[in-house]
Amino acid sequence: MRAACLCISVLVLLGGCSPQRKFAMTSSAGGAAGDSDESMAGSNGGAAQPGNEPGSAADFGGANDAGSGGRADGGASGSSTGEGGMSGNGNPDCGDGNVDKGEECDNGSENGPGKACNARCLLNVCGDGDQGPGEGCDSGAENGMDVLRCAPDCSRIIEIKHLVVAATELGNSRLQPNPVATADATCRSGYKAFFVYGTQRRATTTAFKAQNSIDWVLRPYTYYYNDVENPLWLTDSVPLLGVRNGHPMPLQNAISQATEVILTGLNEDYTTLGSDNCDGWSTIQTTYSKHYGLPPASDIGFMYSTDTLECGSYAISFYCVEQ
Repeated sequence: MRAACLCISVLVLLGGCSPQRKFAMTSSAGGAAGDSDESMAGSNGGAAQPGNEPGSAADFGGANDAGSGGRADGGASGSSTGEGGMSGNGNPDCGDGNVDKGEECDNGSENGPGKACNARCLLNVCGDGDQGPGEGCDSGAENGMDVLRCAPDCSRIIEIKHLVVAATELGNSRLQPNPVATADATCRSGYKAFFVYGTQRRATTTAFKAQNSIDWVLRPYTYYYNDVENPLWLTDSVPLLGVRNGHPMPLQNAISQATEVILTGLNEDYTTLGSDNCDGWSTIQTTYSKHYGLPPASDIGFMYSTDTLECGSYAISFYCVEQ
């Protein structure tokens, strides 16, 4: 009887007492199944190893008796807790916007940088000192309105750009067929003309705001200087010179002492001229008129004069803004 049992045991071990079956399983803790015949991952998360002979599952043995089909040392998949396991629970997906198992919060892309998805998980906040999603910078309490500081809205580092009078004058105010391109061509490389026309370039459709802008040349939170390095104006969230809280204010210094006639195409509130623009900058007939700006003026007169000039009179120029 004992010999028969031994024979049966040997046959079972050799796979001779029943047809061979091929299948692979993973344990509940999360190890990766091996390729060997009739093998299973160990209960401690270990990965089953391929073998030439049928292996028994490690679940039928202890941690030190994993059987030929599993590893007792936990393999590459980690411990029985499933940490790092390929088939187990794994680590929660912090940042996907879902509060997964093991997370106390998850605000997705709005998670503050460096914050785990637990009680310390915070929404991204400008001024917290962490440069989070969508922020160009964040220096915390050092954010402010000055050159090289992070802007109050964390959008950018405030830098200096220049606004100067174009070196090239035009003989008259006929700028068609493309007034914006004609104006830009008077500026040096890297600059664009402080000039608007139609839907080619626009500052705003609402007085002293920056709404529905098109190809506008000024930027928010930028300090503009003239060509002799005198400051002109530090823009805030509204990229307009001499405007603060919806009201016009004087520039810090004049753009230039040159007495040139400057075309801007702008009304005094930064909307686009609808008249007194030489019939859309298409004529030099003296029966048409034009508004203009003067570089020595530090009030709104730098871009818009209340009086007008005949379209056939005076050579004209433009302000050029560094991009």
